[in-house]
Amino acid sequence: MRRAYTNKNTGQIVDDLVRDVVDLVQTQVVDEMSQLQTEDDASTASTNLSRFRINEIVESVGCSFFCTTAIC
Repeated sequence: MRRAYTNKNTGQIVDDLVRDVVDLVQTQVVDEMSQLQTEDDASTASTNLSRFRINEIVESVGCSFFCTTAIC
């Protein structure tokens, strides 16, 4: 999503709504990764979320974000 909406000349996401969604998803992914690291043993901590889990986060953030901004 970030790559699709990024202006190739400036490297920035111009659309405010898309930028907010991308930032929120990125924050949730980082939070979940840090939670996994603290729950696991230090040597076996996994820093990679599955593509399926990241898609679930995007769907939940997208639905809740767009519904709270009166787009639904």
